[in-house]
Amino acid sequence: MNIALILQGSNIGDRYKMIEESRKRIAENVGLVKLISKAYESEPWGFESDVWFLNRVLMVQTKLDAHQVLHQLFEIEKQLGRVRDPLSKSYSSRTIDLDILFFNQEIIHSPELDVPHPKIHLRKFTLLSLFDIVPDWIHPELMLTVRKLLENCKDEALVKNFELHSEL
Repeated sequence: MNIALILQGSNIGDRYKMIEESRKRIAENVGLVKLISKAYESEPWGFESDVWFLNRVLMVQTKLDAHQVLHQLFEIEKQLGRVRDPLSKSYSSRTIDLDILFFNQEIIHSPELDVPHPKIHLRKFTLLSLFDIVPDWIHPELMLTVRKLLENCKDEALVKNFELHSEL
């Protein structure tokens, strides 16, 4: 069995409904969701938008390999209304965004997949979510724990705990 740590994000529509629906589809098509972090609201990272993102991390136990997981995540994004522009390198608002952060302790650099995710150590919202469920997970390239990466993170973007009642 493999362990995938998957970041969920949404800033279009009912953000909580989107991450919950993607969680259900991940459980159906990828594997058993073992742990779920708290949800965090954060300012958009890398572009301007009035709507903040809602993010959280799932730990998923799966029989799939990393590339199979990636293709399942792309399919779930498509089912939930995400439109990807293959030519665009810029960030934008999206109904759902699903990223593989870690896959076991594997290091994968292929044309379609980079694991560990190359920007983990730069994003406070990602590190906070990881810290909730795997604070002692070791980044296989940087050889630092999530705890240490969070301590060293220079990201000054605002991040706050999400309260479910705020979207009801």
